Amino acid sequence: MPTLTFKVTPAQAREVRRAARQKNLTVSDYLRRVALPAPVESTEAPRHDFTPGRVVIARAPGAPMITKERIDAALYDCP
Repeated sequence: MPTLTFKVTPAQAREVRRAARQKNLTVSDYLRRVALPAPVESTEAPRHDFTPGRVVIARAPGAPMITKERIDAALYDCP
């Protein structure tokens, strides 16, 4: 396993060791967990009961009406 080395002040080293001790971990395990947190896995099952289609979003009060012409102008204004 590769080894990483980095410099810290004596106070920082004490803080890292203290934090690792509080969690009953080695310094290496503590630093791995802090630097490389495990990805959060979803507890929800994937949904298969939806039908893709249009999404309707209400415009903000006072905002201009969005029309096909405005969308086309925004998308195709490049030469």
